[in-house]
Amino acid sequence: MAPEIYKQAEYVGSCVDIFAAGVLLFTMVTQRPPFNQATERDGFYKLILSNNFDRFWEKQERLNTEVTYSDEFKDLISSMLERDSHTRPSLAEVKETAWFKGEVPTIGEIKTEFEEREEWRSNQQLEETDDSESGAGFDGTYVYRSMSQGNEHEVEVNTKKLTVRDHHAEIKRCTEFYSNASADTLYKKIIDYQEINAIK
Repeated sequence: MAPEIYKQAEYVGSCVDIFAAGVLLFTMVTQRPPFNQATERDGFYKLILSNNFDRFWEKQERLNTEVTYSDEFKDLISSMLERDSHTRPSLAEVKETAWFKGEVPTIGEIKTEFEEREEWRSNQQLEETDDSESGAGFDGTYVYRSMSQGNEHEVEVNTKKLTVRDHHAEIKRCTEFYSNASADTLYKKIIDYQEINAIK
């Protein structure tokens, strides 16, 4: 929702629609929303409120390295997400932007892209099947134990062989914890959370 709706202020329907279209377009291109809520409490949207679009895009690029943000795309999205609803472009103006008028893939290129995505998805499903058959992953059998002093590597633990006493002893001995995600995955999620919520 547009910020003016959150504030319960008067609004112009077409301006709200452009804001919503900007959020949808960003999400379609990047596969993630630009922010959680268009309020001051949201770390990403706070940058838009302070008109700090350079920092906003810098953080987006760092968070989602698989996407290329062209200058034309940045300009369009920045204008559609403007805090001042009256400075947002009209639909006719959006259609005249460099990004909107830019090159589009051919039918053949689109077909190739979707075939590659389907192949990738099939491979992912095979890997998940292999993991479940081997007893690893998310079935609750194996988890990763965090690194503690004296351990140079993560340790994969078979939880079915651990008793309550074993768990309690580990907790008392050091600050280890158990997770079904690796340390790298957990670290990335923490960094992502900090980025999204503007935690320094």
